[in-house]
Amino acid sequence: MENRTSYTIVGIFAMLCVTALSAFVWWMLTKSTPGESYRSYFVHTKELPAGLKENAEVRFIGVNAGFVKRIDFADIENAIIEIEISVKSKLPISKDSIAKVETQGISGIAFINITKGNGELFAPEDRKPIIALDKTLLDKIGSKAEIITDSVGQMIFKINTLLSRENTEKFDRILSSLDKFSALLADEEKFKNLDKLMANADKLVANLNEREKEFDKLLSDFDALAISAKKFSDSLNASLAAIMKRVDRGEYNLKEILDPTLGEAKTTLREFNRALREFQDALFRLEQD
Repeated sequence: MENRTSYTIVGIFAMLCVTALSAFVWWMLTKSTPGESYRSYFVHTKELPAGLKENAEVRFIGVNAGFVKRIDFADIENAIIEIEISVKSKLPISKDSIAKVETQGISGIAFINITKGNGELFAPEDRKPIIALDKTLLDKIGSKAEIITDSVGQMIFKINTLLSRENTEKFDRILSSLDKFSALLADEEKFKNLDKLMANADKLVANLNEREKEFDKLLSDFDALAISAKKFSDSLNASLAAIMKRVDRGEYNLKEILDPTLGEAKTTLREFNRALREFQDALFRLEQD
């Protein structure tokens, strides 16, 4: 009997300790600084974040700054929830600040953490300043999942298009052509013909190189012919000048005047005939090849 009474006393004492500890934690989270002025801000959402309750802690960039004052409906017809938070009025909360719902380590107690923001601060005369609520992890995962689903759908559509009947037939034709080409490569007779073709090509290149040398020689002969023609032209001009002078002086011995010119003309004609013969021989050899 005494043992049972002792167990009962110990159990009651343990429950009182747990209750006192819970009350102390709640008081620490919801207590306000004496003499500190507070201002109400409002957060609207269509779904109450899990674990968030009235009197929950509110932090500003991680530091205790207030508490959740009230949770109620702002618009019942559209199911919009309004969370009123009481925050120290001296804090620089701007219009682009964001309220994030976070949880404390092992305890799992939810609280609101407000970012500083970089925009315009709420004016003191704003009667109902509203802070945007950041998306929860599930919302972010859901939005990403929609994007991933769309991408997967587009990829499946492209794969189906690639594997359409028309493209499949094209692939079959390509594979058939590759098989034929492989069979040709495996045929030794085709390789022999290819070797012969390469040998003939080498001979053709060698002949072209020889003909190139002959053409170079032919061009040299034409250069010599051009030089001879120039000499002939110069001699002819000199002869004409001499004739004109002798005509002016009354001398008509044309034989003496034309003998030097005729000699140059004969030499030029012989060189011209030799160049023509070499050119004809080169053309004849090209026709035979």
